[in-house]
Amino acid sequence: LVGGTGKGKTAFAVQVAEAAACAGAPVLYASAELGTDELLARLVAVRARSDGVAWRDLLRFHEPRDVEALAAAVERLAADCPGLHLWEPMGQDRAGKGLQDAARIVSAAAGGAPILVVVDYLQRFTPPGNDAQRAATSEVSGALRDLCRPDGLGAGWPGAAVVALSSTARANYEHFSDCEHLAAAWEGGEVPATTKGGKQGMKWIPPVELVGMGKETGEIEHDCSLLLC
Repeated sequence: LVGGTGKGKTAFAVQVAEAAACAGAPVLYASAELGTDELLARLVAVRARSDGVAWRDLLRFHEPRDVEALAAAVERLAADCPGLHLWEPMGQDRAGKGLQDAARIVSAAAGGAPILVVVDYLQRFTPPGNDAQRAATSEVSGALRDLCRPDGLGAGWPGAAVVALSSTARANYEHFSDCEHLAAAWEGGEVPATTKGGKQGMKWIPPVELVGMGKETGEIEHDCSLLLC
């Protein structure tokens, strides 16, 4: 899943993880971007959305209007998603092997079942101190491919599904600014633009190759089963 900063990649991934866990799947949400406290606040806010509770307010300990409803949302989350594991890796664990090791633990806790792994986000799972980010991301991509394959981590490994989040280069931000720009990038088309004189007009955007829009992630974008922008 490729997108610009603040465009909802984590919001999407959190809801995918929650839905999969509610359906009974073991889930590992590996976040090198957010702490587990923020992830938990987001999950609870999803459950309490009808009460208008914002996850940022939960994180800042701002008291919601209905504390009992919030407590009920927490209880529902715990009851409905017993197989949801939130992990904030540090140091050397932010690498392909760390993801594989954590996935083994979650699968074993679920009796050896296949699991869903969410990687949030790829660029922060490159080995510390490695400046060759493309090569490092390629290494993580290979680890995730092995993770997905039955017996990929040795005989008896059940396989996994992986959702990997990726940022994009600043030069591509315009393509991801809204659905209109993204559609124009895919097919070519006109989008609103402001002229040098400050007037509103339209400009033509030629089609661009969306595969490769991830930041230094060419390897995984060509290897994945589905690329979402």
